[in-house]
Amino acid sequence: MKEKFRELMEKPWAGLTFALSFAVVLNLLLQHVGVIAGIFGKFYGMIQTILIGIVIAYVLNPLMVFLEAKVFGKIKKEGTRHIVSVLATFVVVIAFVAMLFVMLVPSVADGILTIVSNRYRYVETISNLLENLNAAAAGFNIDTGNVAEFLTEQASELVRQIPDNAASIITTSMNIGSGIFNLAIAFILAVYFLMEKKSLVTGIGRLRHALMSDRTYEKHTGFFLRCHNILISYVGCDLFDGLIVGVLNAVFMIVMGMAYTPLVSVVVGVTNLIPTFGPIIGGVIGAFILLMSNPWHSVWFILFTIVLQTLDGYYIKPKLFGDTLGISPVWILITIIVGGRMVGILGVVLAIPFAAICTFVYQEFIMSRLEKNKARREERHAKEKQN
Repeated sequence: MKEKFRELMEKPWAGLTFALSFAVVLNLLLQHVGVIAGIFGKFYGMIQTILIGIVIAYVLNPLMVFLEAKVFGKIKKEGTRHIVSVLATFVVVIAFVAMLFVMLVPSVADGILTIVSNRYRYVETISNLLENLNAAAAGFNIDTGNVAEFLTEQASELVRQIPDNAASIITTSMNIGSGIFNLAIAFILAVYFLMEKKSLVTGIGRLRHALMSDRTYEKHTGFFLRCHNILISYVGCDLFDGLIVGVLNAVFMIVMGMAYTPLVSVVVGVTNLIPTFGPIIGGVIGAFILLMSNPWHSVWFILFTIVLQTLDGYYIKPKLFGDTLGISPVWILITIIVGGRMVGILGVVLAIPFAAICTFVYQEFIMSRLEKNKARREERHAKEKQN
């Protein structure tokens, strides 16, 4: 069957027919892209909680496996050991999240409230700084009056918008209840998914084996295992890298006696999870927050951020990720743009592992198959010339 299909595709008219058919289908899809997007949006809304539960179970599975093998390995009964490991996994996660909330949320909330309450004083600080810079520039016959006036107006406009934005944040936070409820349901589903992990994996494996030949099944299994290793290794290393950067930033700010240490360090650590643009975003936000309280602290923060990101990019990340970062920057930028448009912030955060998986698929499957097909065609043509 495959040989007949291959011979058919080598006909002169086959490529043109395929191209025309593809163009017609693509044109129909583009004309009805709004309808298709609406259908997928409704379907995604229906299964969103289930997908979140699957993601939670997938991310927590390595911790569960570790606890089952290293901590509760002495429990002889396999079923009991598995159940205890799953429950212990969620106890550890809930305790860790609760500890973070107790340690960070009050400080972060206090920093936000302080910024809002002292907003007018911050504008005065920025205005004085710009006046001093303007006076210093005038000594070198440089007129920066228009620039200083523009920046002062922008700062004042930003301050006038803070109360409205704060009200919007409060209104939005009042509607978070449904999201918390969905997240709780997703956690419950994740518990069940991990509880039934063995039967689910076995059932999916039997179905795949029934639909494929033994050779194809082994190839697909190896492919999925490789993708799993890339994804789970990257997620774990990225979270640990963000934690390291956030802690180092907090230590520096505490030593320098800077304000808003918890707030800025959380922003820096979280934005560091976003590839390429994340550290820039975190540095700009942190510098702006410090600029309103102490301009010199903002300058020192920018210098430290440059040093920290250099250290992170050339030493910490290579040590953590190993060969995972051996991806073309163009691929990373493309996946950041496409992932951000399609999935939002999650697509941006997972841009690097997705690019690594795409590179792996391209090199191991697409290129290898194209090269084999080329060698097969050349061999066939050589035999035809001999005959």
